[in-house]
Amino acid sequence: MNTPSRPLSDLVYDVLRKGPESGASVCKLTGISQASFSRTIQELRRKLGVVVLVLPRVGGARAPQYALAREIPRCEAVIPVHMVDDKGRVTEVGFVAMLVPSGSATLRDGIGRVYDGLPPEVNHAAPAGFIGRKLAKACHQDLGLPPNLKDWSDDHRMIFLCNRSSDVPGNLVFGNESLTQMLTRRAQPALPATARATDFPRMATESAAVSAGTSSAGGEQPKFSVEMEDTGHVLVKYTRSGTRMADLLHMEHLALKALEDNGVAAATTHRYEFDSLTFLEIERFDRVGRAGRLGMISAGAYDDEHFGSRDNWADFARRLEKAGVLDEAAAMPILVQQAFSQLIGNTDTHFENLSLMLNADGEVSSVAPAYDILPMCYASGSASGMDPELNVIQLSVGRIGANPAVWEIAARAALAFWDTASTDTAISQPMRDVAKLNREQVASFVQPLLPPTVPEAAAPPAPSRQRARS
Repeated sequence: MNTPSRPLSDLVYDVLRKGPESGASVCKLTGISQASFSRTIQELRRKLGVVVLVLPRVGGARAPQYALAREIPRCEAVIPVHMVDDKGRVTEVGFVAMLVPSGSATLRDGIGRVYDGLPPEVNHAAPAGFIGRKLAKACHQDLGLPPNLKDWSDDHRMIFLCNRSSDVPGNLVFGNESLTQMLTRRAQPALPATARATDFPRMATESAAVSAGTSSAGGEQPKFSVEMEDTGHVLVKYTRSGTRMADLLHMEHLALKALEDNGVAAATTHRYEFDSLTFLEIERFDRVGRAGRLGMISAGAYDDEHFGSRDNWADFARRLEKAGVLDEAAAMPILVQQAFSQLIGNTDTHFENLSLMLNADGEVSSVAPAYDILPMCYASGSASGMDPELNVIQLSVGRIGANPAVWEIAARAALAFWDTASTDTAISQPMRDVAKLNREQVASFVQPLLPPTVPEAAAPPAPSRQRARS
């Protein structure tokens, strides 16, 4: 007596549950014809309710690949991805799906892509840092997520984005629930400029209360987001006035302005003092007016997907040039930001503090304006909470090397920065004193690196390892 053969749907399902495969590969592994395979795919969809994805041109292959979507709570099985353009118009541009047994897939512009983890645009949009930890604590009960962001899995990040991605960085919105929330938020009025004095301290207090008990690794600055009538969508950093971090917020404002004044695009910032609190308001460069948005991705998310290095900004710029993503002129701002950071003691040049702008097709178009650049060498330690001594910064060419074109721009910006920091009365006297010494140190250090046409900086050689009074 012959043993009945297994249903074709079981055979095909067993192959696809191990990961994406082409139709030809499934036919070969199961011994069925292409026609039987096509009928079986339809049976899996209609009769058994299995979500089968068709992913064309994966990895350059001509034949599409087939994969099984893995359902996760509170998300569509195939999550629509919406793009908001610079006028505020919304278009569905593709989908993202979690796969059986693991990983994810996207479809955009007729091209399918498969990832071992989450797609780079999802990693970029997922919560991170101070605001990410605050969001995790605020929404964990509603969404059934761990209250601590460090305990989130890829599924948790996707659940969050399907339900709370109405205002994430960039121009993508994941899932229909988040799209509904975004459209609802558009009807809410922006905060009038006159409300800053009362609402900023209130929002700072509420933000700190929601985040109580969460760590702030790496000296990350507490912040909240809001839409203002006069400056649009902004992030607002805050701290107690008269503290080291208050000095650094003022210096971040001066550093970004120095870059902008010397031809390097930088985020526009504004400073305020209310109720013994110092606020730095940072205009979001991924927003246009009330409703428009621009695409962007962090250097970390981009490098993880395309290069897998995450070493330093200068070498990242060179990788972008070599890969033809940006030409030498377009990549120059990254090198200048790296050199400028060397000259102002910015020790926090990690890959989330640098971003790339994307065009309507999701391709890199330019380097994003500079942000989060300040003398982090003077920031309080996250573990000890103690302020470092105000020693003169120790300089290095880092991975820039002898590149006169880069150092010329960076030096002009750095000297202007230390000049203004040494005279800005919003900054404490001890910090102003060390700023003067740093100006001398920088002038002496950069002179041999500048083009021969640049006149020598009018500053005496800086003494090594001096310390301003504290």
